[in-house]
Amino acid sequence: MTRTTFRLATIILGAGLLAISVFYLNRLSEKPPGTGWAPLYLAQPLNAVSDRVEVYVGDVPLKKAVAEGKVNLVQADGTTVPVLESQLTASINNEEQVRVARIPSFIGFGILAGAAGILLVFGLIAPIFKGYVYEADSAILTELHLLHQ
Repeated sequence: MTRTTFRLATIILGAGLLAISVFYLNRLSEKPPGTGWAPLYLAQPLNAVSDRVEVYVGDVPLKKAVAEGKVNLVQADGTTVPVLESQLTASINNEEQVRVARIPSFIGFGILAGAAGILLVFGLIAPIFKGYVYEADSAILTELHLLHQ
């Protein structure tokens, strides 16, 4: 690979990777936060989320009120039916978990953008180092041990 081909490859590769990583960083940062609330079909039973949520009816925990039969559901025809604990579900707001899950993507694309920027800058300033590059064709090698006889 000649020097100009190498320089062209570093410029193209650096610019391409930088553009892709900046695009995805922008896309991640502008992503709308969403509602964060789980839809009804993904709602978990209240027993499954009891370590994160506690629901009260007045001053009484909802589970205790349901167990004592104090919570009733009014049907369409006007009759009341006691609510069972198995009928209780909770929709949890998991927006924090969604936002935390984006952090590795931000880090990865940030590292990619930095590496691509370094590669691009290296390709752009490579002609400055032309005088410092060792070329085996034009260099005259002198063995120092032959000079001291």
